[in-house]
Amino acid sequence: MTDQITTETVAPSSSRRRKHAPTPPNVVVLGSSVWGVRVVNTVNELRILAPQLRSLHAMSAARSPFSTFDFLETYVRYNEYFPKPGSLDLCVACAFAGNELVGYLPLKRVREHVGPVPYTKLEFLCTHDSELPEVVAPAGDEARVSAVLVEYLLEHEPGFAMLELKEQPAGSPLLRDAMPSSFTGFYSRKFPSVDVATIPVRWRTLDEYFGAFNKKFRSNVSRQVRKLVALADVELVSARHPADLAPIFELYLNLELRSWKAEAHGTIGRHPRRIAFFRDLIGKAAPFEMSFDILCVAGEPIAGIVNGRNGNRLYALQIVYDEDFRDSGPGVLMLLWSMKRAIEDGLSAYHLLHGSAYYKTRWLAEVTPTQSMQYFRFGSVAHLRARLGEARRRMPALEPGALAVLKYNLDKRRVLAMSRPALSAPAHVASRALLERARSSSGVVVTNAAAIVAAMPFAI
Repeated sequence: MTDQITTETVAPSSSRRRKHAPTPPNVVVLGSSVWGVRVVNTVNELRILAPQLRSLHAMSAARSPFSTFDFLETYVRYNEYFPKPGSLDLCVACAFAGNELVGYLPLKRVREHVGPVPYTKLEFLCTHDSELPEVVAPAGDEARVSAVLVEYLLEHEPGFAMLELKEQPAGSPLLRDAMPSSFTGFYSRKFPSVDVATIPVRWRTLDEYFGAFNKKFRSNVSRQVRKLVALADVELVSARHPADLAPIFELYLNLELRSWKAEAHGTIGRHPRRIAFFRDLIGKAAPFEMSFDILCVAGEPIAGIVNGRNGNRLYALQIVYDEDFRDSGPGVLMLLWSMKRAIEDGLSAYHLLHGSAYYKTRWLAEVTPTQSMQYFRFGSVAHLRARLGEARRRMPALEPGALAVLKYNLDKRRVLAMSRPALSAPAHVASRALLERARSSSGVVVTNAAAIVAAMPFAI
C-alpha cells in the first residue's frame, strides 16, 4: 500500500491564460514528498515540455524508444485512427518536483461502448506501435512516480469509467495487488495481456546462433534458404542511411501489395497517415535509425523487413513477403539476416515486439508474459461488463482443443483461404522501376546470391 496523497489546486497567475499555455499543476503530497501533477491535453503543451521530456527519458532505466517525445509526437501527428486535428484526446500525466519534470505517463482518452451505452477509457497513448509501455521516471524512482500519477488520476481526473495499463511485465510499478484503502470508488484487477518476445544477442557469430536452434528448426531454416538461393538472380538490397531510405521505402510499399497482410490491413500502406507516420520516422534520427532490407528475385522484390535501431538494441518494426513465394520461406532469410547484423554490430538485443510468440521462440526469443492493470469506476457500464465477463469465465471451460487454433495467426488463415488476383503487367513494370531507382542510390548495398550463400551458417 502506498502513502495516501492529498492535493491542492494551484491557481493560475492570471485569470486569462495565453492560448496553449500549460495548465497549472496540482500540489500532491505523498508521504514526506511534495509533488506537482499536471495533465497535458494538447500537443502544443507537450511540445513546450519537449526539452524536459527528452532529458528525463535519457535518465530512465528502461529507455523505451516508444515513450520518447519524438516518437510520441510522430504517433500523435500521423495516427490513422484519429485523422482530424485534435481528435486524439491526449491525457499525458506529468509529475514535477518544483519546476523540474520527474515523471510522465503518456495516455489518451478513447470512447468505447457496451451495446449502445458509451463510456470513456484512459489507456496508453501508443497501443500498437509499442513494447512494454511504462511510466518514464529517473532510475530508481519509478515506483514513487507511478503511485503519484496513478492515484492522482483515480482521485482527480474526471469523466472516465476505466483506466487500463496494458502489457506490464512482472515487477512493473504499475502492477499493484490492491487498491489503497483511501480509494473506494474503483474496482481493480489484473488481466492477461499479450506476450513480448526479445532475442538477447549472446552469440559471437551467426554460426553459434544457428547452432543453438533445435535440430528440427535448423533443418527447416537451412532447407528454406537453400530453396530461395536456388531461384534466379537472388539479391538483397539494403539501406541504412537516411538519404537512401526514401526510394527503398517506395519499393517496400509496392511489395506489400503482394502480401496476405494487405488484405488483413496489416501493412504500412493500409492508410495514407500510416505511410506518413513511417516517412516521418525515416526522416529524423530519433528515436530510431531506420533500415530496410529487400530480398529480390529476377529483378523483383519478394520479401522485406523494416528495422529500427535505438542505442544498442534493434527493433523489428515490419516484415512482409510475396505470397507466391511463401513455400520458400523468404521471411526466414530476412530474420536470419537481421540477426546477422545484430551480432556483427555488437547489439544487446533484437526486439520482436508482441504477437506470435509461439513462432518467435523458435528463433530463441525470450518471451515476457505481461498483464493489464485495470481500474473500473464502480457502477459504470465498464465495471458491469467486467464483472459479467468474470462470471462467464467461471462457467465450465470449453471442450479440450477448442482454443488450440489461437496458437496461429487467424487473420493470415482467413486471407490465405481467399483467391488472390495475379499481379498485372503494369504492376510488374512499376516494381522493377522502383527497384532500379533504389539500387541507384549511392549508399544502398546490394548483396548477390554468392555473398548470401557465403554468409550462411550452413552448407548450401
